[in-house]
Amino acid sequence: PKKRLERVAGSLHRLKVLHIIEHKKSDELDIGSPSEKAEKISRMLVEVNAIVAGLRLEGSYRREALGTGASIRKKLKGITKNVVEQQEELKALNERLASARASREKMLPFAGLSTPFEYYGGYENLVSFVGRAKDILRLKQELHGSYMMEDAEDMLLLFADKSSEEACRTMLKKHSFQQLNYDPAWKRSPKQAIMDLEAEEKSLQARSARIQRSLGQIAERARNFLLS
Repeated sequence: PKKRLERVAGSLHRLKVLHIIEHKKSDELDIGSPSEKAEKISRMLVEVNAIVAGLRLEGSYRREALGTGASIRKKLKGITKNVVEQQEELKALNERLASARASREKMLPFAGLSTPFEYYGGYENLVSFVGRAKDILRLKQELHGSYMMEDAEDMLLLFADKSSEEACRTMLKKHSFQQLNYDPAWKRSPKQAIMDLEAEEKSLQARSARIQRSLGQIAERARNFLLS
């Protein structure tokens, strides 16, 4: 009977009479569903294993008295809450850090230009081209019509009247122009925007390091409890 399950299982365990390693369910034989107590213990073990893996706990430890089931659950709940919250924050910081790095990498080719990103486009009567070209000095001599240009090494930012758009495209093609894409959300001059992202990265790295130290401290404090 199910009401005697725990007592029978306990007796078999103490006597070392039966230890099921593997079984195949059939109509004649099945080990049945675990008791409520066993189910709770199983859930706690899964939780402990997840925390141990997350904190990368390994090596030696000092076995300690764990106390009652209620006290174990309470302590485990507190550790889990703390660890999960910090791991989620760390994940969000890492995603922001990756995004900042990616944006900075995309901005680097523009670093020599001083015109703020917000002025690169959005005009009714002007077209703009930004990218790399060969022999920019000669390109300036060959361009005709109304235009403005800023250049740095092989990079250029060219503004021209819409009526000169096709002529500019033809001339740029002649100089092996390669258009570079930019994010319309970028603001400030490239140099300043890159500096801002570098500062953001440092701040995110510092916050990430603090959380990692905190998780390390939790791991050391909870080592004996979690590995016992």
